[in-house]
Amino acid sequence: MITSPKEYESLYYVINDPNNVSACIAIPHDEPIYEINLDTREVQAPEFLSVLEDHNSEIIWFKADRFYDNFDLYGSTCWIQYRNANKEEHICVTIPKVIKETNHDILYIPWPICGPATKAAGKIEFAFHFYKMSEDGKQVYYNLNTKPATSKILHGMSINPTDFLENGQFDSEENPKYAELELLLRQLTEDYSRLEKEYNVYWLEAE
Repeated sequence: MITSPKEYESLYYVINDPNNVSACIAIPHDEPIYEINLDTREVQAPEFLSVLEDHNSEIIWFKADRFYDNFDLYGSTCWIQYRNANKEEHICVTIPKVIKETNHDILYIPWPICGPATKAAGKIEFAFHFYKMSEDGKQVYYNLNTKPATSKILHGMSINPTDFLENGQFDSEENPKYAELELLLRQLTEDYSRLEKEYNVYWLEAE
């Protein structure tokens, strides 16, 4: 699950500085957190990740040991490679959080399920990739990959507001109440289009 060599190389230089995050995501205490077994490289997968065309409404949490063969994974860049139900490949760059549990530290890794993942309903494959760069940023000196895991995006209902309005469902001259609703729908459509283009402070999507 790798993009083109050029994209793959350029993504190594994504900088994830937790100090640059202007807000935080709370680790849930009432939701499942799925395990990444670094010894076997297997990832525990939920039954489903989200619903068709959801966008940032679900955050799936994973956890892994901070140290693997005495190598500290904290501070490494972590990305999630995935192939959606349309067989399109994407990468989500995320920032792990460290929590001390008993006698060792655990990395908690959030995956906000974004639009590219929920573009189509059906099977979705994903895997984790950790890496570290040299201080001069010119060499990759550490790489760790997991095996692919499989989950799914559930079917939903998607009605395009623009198509709905253009089909003349409302007659504002005969139904004044509907004129207000039509205006509201148009405003919501414009707001939705604008929000889709905004940058998200928690993660980066690379196509």
